Amino acid sequence: MVAAKDDLLVPNTRSLALTERLREAKLALADHSVHAVNVTQAPWLDETILRFRQAV
Repeated sequence: MVAAKDDLLVPNTRSLALTERLREAKLALADHSVHAVNVTQAPWLDETILRFRQAV
């Protein structure tokens, strides 16, 4: 799961709560992405996805 620490539309506390309820879920938090992590943090997101894919 990917979320932004400063997301105003979906607070990261919701992502944290969901991650705690999903077995084997992982959460990656972007520092400054608001609600557009795929646009504002594209390189970080790409690297995060690649690390996840390598781990599974």
